[in-house]
Amino acid sequence: MNVDQIEIFKQYLSIETNYAIILTGAYGSGKTHFYKNSLVPEIKQISISRDALIKFKPIHISLFGIKSIEEIQFEIYLGLISTSKSAQGVGVTKSLVRGLVQIAGLGDLDKYLTDLNKEAINSLNYDEFVICFDDLDRKSESLSLADIFGFINSLVENQGAKILIIANEEKLTENKDYNKSLKEKVIGTFIQYHPDISNVFQQIIKERYEAAFNVYYVYLQASKDKIISTIEKNGDNFRNLVYFLEHFKTIFSEFEKLVFLPPNNERKEEKLEAVLKFSLAIGFELKSGNLTPSHYEDIRNHLRPFNFLDIELEKLLDPDNKINVEGNRSYISLFDVKYFSESSYYYLGSIFDYFIGIKAIKSEVLHSELSQYFVLDDGRIPRHEELLKKLDYLDCVNLPDSEYRLLTKEMLSIAFEGEYPLYTYATVFHFATRFENILGFNIPRLKKQIEKGIRKSSSIGTYIEYIDRKFRFSADTEYIQDITDIVNYCIKLNELKNTNPNKLNDSKELFRQFRTEPKIFLERIQSVDYSNVPFWEQFSISETAKLIKGLENEEIWRLAHYFRRRYMKNIPQELYDEQGFISSLIETINSPKSRHYKNLKNASLNYLCIELEKAKGNFKNLK
Repeated sequence: MNVDQIEIFKQYLSIETNYAIILTGAYGSGKTHFYKNSLVPEIKQISISRDALIKFKPIHISLFGIKSIEEIQFEIYLGLISTSKSAQGVGVTKSLVRGLVQIAGLGDLDKYLTDLNKEAINSLNYDEFVICFDDLDRKSESLSLADIFGFINSLVENQGAKILIIANEEKLTENKDYNKSLKEKVIGTFIQYHPDISNVFQQIIKERYEAAFNVYYVYLQASKDKIISTIEKNGDNFRNLVYFLEHFKTIFSEFEKLVFLPPNNERKEEKLEAVLKFSLAIGFELKSGNLTPSHYEDIRNHLRPFNFLDIELEKLLDPDNKINVEGNRSYISLFDVKYFSESSYYYLGSIFDYFIGIKAIKSEVLHSELSQYFVLDDGRIPRHEELLKKLDYLDCVNLPDSEYRLLTKEMLSIAFEGEYPLYTYATVFHFATRFENILGFNIPRLKKQIEKGIRKSSSIGTYIEYIDRKFRFSADTEYIQDITDIVNYCIKLNELKNTNPNKLNDSKELFRQFRTEPKIFLERIQSVDYSNVPFWEQFSISETAKLIKGLENEEIWRLAHYFRRRYMKNIPQELYDEQGFISSLIETINSPKSRHYKNLKNASLNYLCIELEKAKGNFKNLK
């Protein structure tokens, strides 16, 4: 509880004043919740100065969308009447009168107050009331802030009312009417609201769920630390929290429906933790406005089904670390760092589709998804997976040195026998060599043994789609070149298990599509299925250049970006033969005289050639 802030307000009520007090804080930080749950009970216990038998009566008025002083007056009248014991049928009358006034555009208020006890209104003393004006910073633009402050000033000076304003003062300062003299005349005390996050969280879940949804309430209590951590990462916004809690209630209910049936009851806690973490990330990102439709595919394709180290793929492809600037980083890398820097990422499509409004969530679908991640070996967690969990960040740093050494050696012995999935071998190598090679391995020898294990692993199982997306390491990771070699080796051996038709045999069909359906062609070739297939060298240079010149300018720019990604510094060996194609394409595009004219088409082609020249340079740097 914000004890100091409550005491400041109680002191304000206990003295003679002719000014208002303002409670300011960030949007969604719980200011109104604090007023209703912490201040209102205190207000009702405090006597007015002229009569110890009379207690203050709180009135809450939202100024959101209010367009005139008359509307404010009317809201005050309704609030005053609602506190008067002499008012009859207040609930019905307030709704009726408010509706009539809205229809009539406020006209003559007396016309709509004939059924109310006017004597009660006239006899009311404003000094018995604490009037809370909420959402001052969200009033209608047609209502002047200076007029509101003038009205509040008349209430505190002429009527003796106690006034509390709730607003985000930082937002108020953007209004030209909110100047120093205005503040000094009307506002006497500023209370900077800093929420007690734990306390507010407890109040919210207790009020909403303890009685009606007790099982859910108990789970939220147990998950308090994880949820509060997410609140803190999102600016202490409790509106986002309420949004999440209501949606997660549905998800939790669906999870519980089948959780007692085998095999859903196995590894229940781990599954529910994965559900919570993914739901927290998606729920808060959506409500905050960070996650937009343009990012949906990033979320769907960001596959990391086991405990991979959370570091960015683009850094692996950018050794110079040129993109290590917050504003230039991709959304998915920021998403990673924010929510999954110390834990696994499990994409749960049923939850994602529910949050973005595509499908209602179904318990059987959710449990089917979870069963793909949390596999069992004769009813137990496979030992190789269990070892990675124990050696994951940050659990491993709490292990005794002797146990850390034994677990690492056991992990390696399993890896050498080829019992890990292909996409975990880079992580195995990193876990063994991190912390400045604390266990003193011979790095070249270890790398050879890891590659031997990879060959054993690659000889069993099936082709893994999108395997390249499952390796995520940063350029500053220890032994990054060795890790990169292991990643590329895994990708290469995985391709050998690809039973799809050889993409080189598709070259004629691809070129036909380039000629007839260029938009579909450009989308198709960006699929991972074609990332390491040298199909460009099968194309006619002259015809390719002609087709490129016929593209829309935007498509030419997109093609330039595609070539930049395809031929970055770590060019796969399979694409080496495309070096000649790149050189010839540059010469062919640049040859006609018409390219000397300055227009948007030539500017787009110039940009394409710049990116192709960079790619050409990357080929020259190959060993």
